[in-house]
Amino acid sequence: MNLECHFETVDGQTHALALTPGIVYRWQKVHPQLAIAEAFDSNNYDGLLELAWEAAKTHGQTTQPCHQWVDTLKDSPRWESPKDRTSA
Repeated sequence: MNLECHFETVDGQTHALALTPGIVYRWQKVHPQLAIAEAFDSNNYDGLLELAWEAAKTHGQTTQPCHQWVDTLKDSPRWESPKDRTSA
């Protein structure tokens, strides 16, 4: 999956974190009834927030449980392909 999770925390820090196979694997273990493509297609807010949290945790940006981490977000995470930013 060639995606990055972009989010800003209330303290003004911005993050762009790659979505790795390990992140997807750990998220899918918690959500066995929800395919990742389905989470994006249906804009499953809880699932996508938990995916962003898993990315933040994996990349060392948080040690908080998800329900506490979401309180540090300034806005909802965005998902972008790195290719989208470099396309002309």
